Amino acid sequence: MTNNFLEKTHFLLISALTVGFNIVFPDDVKALTFIDSWNFNSNNFNSSQGNGTLSSNFVTDNITYFTGTTINAVGSDPAGNALALQGGASNINNGRNITLEFNLSAYSDPILTFATQRTNTGFNNNLIEWSTNGTTFSSTGIIATNPYNPATSFALQTFDFSNVNSLDNAATAFLRITFNGATNAAGNNRIDNIQLNGTLNTTPVPFEFNSAYSLLILGGAFGWRYLRK
Repeated sequence: MTNNFLEKTHFLLISALTVGFNIVFPDDVKALTFIDSWNFNSNNFNSSQGNGTLSSNFVTDNITYFTGTTINAVGSDPAGNALALQGGASNINNGRNITLEFNLSAYSDPILTFATQRTNTGFNNNLIEWSTNGTTFSSTGIIATNPYNPATSFALQTFDFSNVNSLDNAATAFLRITFNGATNAAGNNRIDNIQLNGTLNTTPVPFEFNSAYSLLILGGAFGWRYLRK
């Protein structure tokens, strides 16, 4: 067998493999994807930008809006306003919460972020928990300082739920923040630019055939003529 014959054979094999097959690895089909956000710039408690809802059992008069921040803002969103939750008369709102509900049926490994600050007499012992039924809540598996104590100027809080496998692909997912530690009726926490992001799930395909059979048949027909030259 001549060197010329071997070179032609090698060329044909490499061409067929390069053109005929695309190798798709699992990491290629996963991406951190925006799920939802709230910026409260319109003084709207439930100003969701995605599929989520926000609810609360705070006394209505103690849910208000103060100046916000651009920390954790989506795109070019301005500082605008922030949600402000007050302690209320006799600190009645200690132990009350806000709850975010999402459809995560296409997502896994959610990450919740938001900007927050407190006044000196505001809530300083806040616990975040998760649930898939809205009744039974747990803080197990959350990667974060939890409970958390907000700073007295706006700073980012991050809660990583990638170890909470029960939330992966959950048709209903609840994330609840329970507020404690307020010592004055006007003491408050501001929360702004809530974001939930996660990994968009698709089924990885180890090998993808791009008309491979047709290419190999054509390659065989033309290749035989090429090798005989």
